Amino acid sequence: MGRHASDPRAAEAIQVRSPRTGTRWTWPFRYWVLGFALFVWTLAIAWLLLAPESWALGHTPWLRPAGHCIPLLGPYLGLIAGGDWNWLVSDGLLRDILIGAIGLAFIWFVGRMFLSCFEIYVPRMVEAALALPLGIGLCGVVYTFVALLGLLYQWFALLVLVFTFLIVLRYRHRALFGARKDSTGPTKSWAERRAEKRVAIETEEKSWIRPEGFLDECLAGAMTLAIAVLTLLTFYHAVLFPETYWDSLILYLGYARKIFLEHGFPVKVVAQVGIGLGANYPHLYELTGATIAAWANHWSPVYLQLAAPLAGLATILLVYHTVLRLSRNVLLALAVTLLVRSLPYLLSYHIYASSYAFAVFYCAAFFYCALRYVEDGLPGYLILSALCAAFGVHVNYLMWALWPCWLLMVVATHLPRRLDFSVDSNFWTGPVGAGKMDAPQTCTQPPNWPVGKPDKPYTLWRAIWSRPFAQALLWGGAISSIWYVRNWIVTGNPVYAFFSEIFGGRHINPDVLASAMTEWMRHGDGIGVLDRVNPDRSPIENRLLYSWFFFANLFKTAYKFGPTFLSLVVPGVLLFLLAALRQMLVPRYLLQYGRRRIAVEDSTRFGLVAFFFLAVMFVYHYTIGPFYLYHLLTTCAVFGVFVYFALRPLPPLLIRVFCAWSIFCFLMPGLPWALMGSKLISDENRRRLLALHNPGLSPYDFYCLRFGHEPAMWEYANARCRGAAILTHENRHLVFDPSIALVHMDDWEVQEVWGKSNEARLRRLYELGVRYYLRVPYEFDHPVNARLGHAQWLDDGTLTPVCQVADQVLYRFRFPWAVDGQAPSTRSRGSTSPEEP
Repeated sequence: MGRHASDPRAAEAIQVRSPRTGTRWTWPFRYWVLGFALFVWTLAIAWLLLAPESWALGHTPWLRPAGHCIPLLGPYLGLIAGGDWNWLVSDGLLRDILIGAIGLAFIWFVGRMFLSCFEIYVPRMVEAALALPLGIGLCGVVYTFVALLGLLYQWFALLVLVFTFLIVLRYRHRALFGARKDSTGPTKSWAERRAEKRVAIETEEKSWIRPEGFLDECLAGAMTLAIAVLTLLTFYHAVLFPETYWDSLILYLGYARKIFLEHGFPVKVVAQVGIGLGANYPHLYELTGATIAAWANHWSPVYLQLAAPLAGLATILLVYHTVLRLSRNVLLALAVTLLVRSLPYLLSYHIYASSYAFAVFYCAAFFYCALRYVEDGLPGYLILSALCAAFGVHVNYLMWALWPCWLLMVVATHLPRRLDFSVDSNFWTGPVGAGKMDAPQTCTQPPNWPVGKPDKPYTLWRAIWSRPFAQALLWGGAISSIWYVRNWIVTGNPVYAFFSEIFGGRHINPDVLASAMTEWMRHGDGIGVLDRVNPDRSPIENRLLYSWFFFANLFKTAYKFGPTFLSLVVPGVLLFLLAALRQMLVPRYLLQYGRRRIAVEDSTRFGLVAFFFLAVMFVYHYTIGPFYLYHLLTTCAVFGVFVYFALRPLPPLLIRVFCAWSIFCFLMPGLPWALMGSKLISDENRRRLLALHNPGLSPYDFYCLRFGHEPAMWEYANARCRGAAILTHENRHLVFDPSIALVHMDDWEVQEVWGKSNEARLRRLYELGVRYYLRVPYEFDHPVNARLGHAQWLDDGTLTPVCQVADQVLYRFRFPWAVDGQAPSTRSRGSTSPEEP
């Protein structure tokens, strides 16, 4: 684990191998061939993504272009055509942005203070990026207990904030100023440790290969500007426009508002389409917004709309520094970061108010800490990576995949390196099988040797029995289990309502879940949409056989990961696996030994951890969760790692070519997608950039652009049905007044009267406060809804229509034993007048 910087052989190796000594390196011919083949491959993938469908070669679907060129040209034409810019931002929106920014700043400061308690050596921008997930996670765990107790009131929330500050500051004071032994053993003062940390960070920064020459500086400037433009556009669309993402209106914002209004987690236990499942998902994202709202005693969805692009910014910084740590090449790191930043699917989820923005940046934080632990072996990185995994499982069930990655990271770090520990194996990161003098310049920089590294490496057995490992595992396991213990108590299933055949659970109707699968398949965008391509094959066979078609040819899905995934990530995975296998089997010539030895590099050990995570997520998507593609979003955190493995053997000239390629990916499809914004998907927005030109458009007007006539019904229902309950399959809770309860036809209380007498069914609805029924078209996508038998009420006069807007109809119940005396209200605004019979 530890390779001391004072070793003379290591120092001699650094001096000999450093590109700053002026030695001219040559690349073997095979790496030129690899680079040109890779570039031709990227051009082919770009052609499949962008060429018109009419340019298909032959009649095979495998070579049919997805045809995204013309749609992606629309935003450029709209930008050229111009249009009226209308600054419609209200004072209320600016106030909410300010409250959200202050609240997130408090959370970030908690994380920054907590981060300073650990002995780590990272650049300042990395410290700033890592502070956000740590702060959100620490505050989220504390306020989880507050919300479980139903005490999320302003005075108590502020008191808990002050108490959390004091505890963190006390722990930080002890860590910095107390008599602490660092990892080398001797006791050092705070001033000595601070000076050593500054020297270590400066040493790492000096090892970076920065752009030299006019061309490199122009490329670096262009890529930096492109990354900044895309990031600013994510903030622009995320904050200045109301949320339209369906799951956000149901859960991420709708449930967050419920947490704030009810001062705790509302309990809803039913395996159903909509909020029934979501109420039992981990709620770190939603709780962050509810906590800020509790501090201010004012609810606004803007707090979470601001948190998503902020998480995106932290993600991009961590991706950049992960690749920079691997390559030491600023130009290469910028190119890889721009390729990741330009992914349309990732841009969308940095604009949407969704927990997946948090999931991706917790993964990015985990893998940066994992890389540093593999290289340096310091306990601080071990504990931080465990905390990232622990906090991550409070965001999403899928984040449990980080825990086996953490264990693999420990094993990969401490397995015998088969090298003397005095020479750092990460030093030899050239192409596998390279001779004495042909290692690429981009990968031969000396590693950062922090002053506090151990003199001797830990064996795996010693590492597992060490105090830092026990602390990380016990604290991480305890933090991870909080919400899942709650679920086990409340629902009978820690991951409700999944794997019910193993864990069981309350109020789980298999027929409802089967019907939900039908609805998810109808509206999904995952690989499962290909299950019925060939009925003679099993779903798994169809998914595997048509994967190329799904990612390269299908218009609906091919653009989401852009050309980056197929052009560089997939080849990078294959090249990494070949290199890793060769390192493990074939001895290499090592200059300091003068003979061949087995050498497994630190980058390879880290790559195995990243590959394991990638494999787990893809296996999950292909086998368990095939209906929605967002299950694969977290893999974007390691895309940059495999793009690096694809590019690292290439000569500098070809590295510059791929820098130009990253700029092309920024232009197509990154910038067009960011200009449109993912909240308003329409031909008119693509041609005229309505969202871009009208910042601060009112929620009602923006919803009309996105959903057509539906907002007119929402406004009418909010005016007429205030304080009542509506029977419906509509589940976008955020668009309805908080006083209106949405009772779904597959709610457990309603399921209990399926098939019973007409009077029993009506009596149950009356007891639940239902006075209206809102029929929406997608109600029929969930066939089990029909079991309520409400269709007969349309014929016998129990349901009387009071409002119709397009294909939505609001009915009023006429119960035989009660008279509903509510009078209809009139609409106050809206471009579409509802028809009231």
